[in-house]
Amino acid sequence: MAKDSTWLRSLSVAALAALAMTACGGQSAAPATPAATTAAAATVAATAAAEQAESTAVAAAPTEAAETAPTEAAEADTAALGDDPESRVKGFFAAITDAVNSPDIKDEAKRKEMAENILSYMAPDERAANESTITDMLEQIGSRDISELLGGQNLDVKLHFVFGVTKTKLVEETADTAKVEMLEANMKMELTGKDVDKLGETAKALSQEQSILSSDTEKNIVSLQKIDGVWYLNSFPGK
Repeated sequence: MAKDSTWLRSLSVAALAALAMTACGGQSAAPATPAATTAAAATVAATAAAEQAESTAVAAAPTEAAETAPTEAAEADTAALGDDPESRVKGFFAAITDAVNSPDIKDEAKRKEMAENILSYMAPDERAANESTITDMLEQIGSRDISELLGGQNLDVKLHFVFGVTKTKLVEETADTAKVEMLEANMKMELTGKDVDKLGETAKALSQEQSILSSDTEKNIVSLQKIDGVWYLNSFPGK
């Protein structure tokens, strides 16, 4: 039975921790180092761990709703015909980047479409278990008002996220399975817009970039499964 991805949940936590640091940065120009961002993410992750214990148990129990894959994801499957395993891994992260930076992220209906697009990269039996992680991340990022995070200043400033996998290696491929190692992968956060310069050192302090890879090479390998001519992610790093 599919389980939610701890790694994917950690990625979400890191993004939300970075947002929390933005709020602090709006009140202080003290540099926010990548190490501090990681520490913040760890703190949030520790808090979330207890909450996840119960929700994971619930997610593991089969329900009619949990076993129903999103219809939009099924439509996206057709568009993926012909994509190779490495392209699918990179496409998954590109889909997350597009979603969290979309001007429509505050619209609930649009967020649902974005979540279903991200989920379409996963194997059908993995989607239900990971749906809440994706939707919660988009909802929490979408609920953030950058002006409030920056002390209520009315500035032309946007918070831009990039979840990028820039270099991969095909480790193994058979007729219906594949393994792709992520060699370069980062989460980047930066402030953009016409008024960024007005924030001075605060803007620089809030521009963060950190690797999302593990020091353990095996934990950077994504497993994929080919179903009806389409490659799907069915095992995430560190899972």
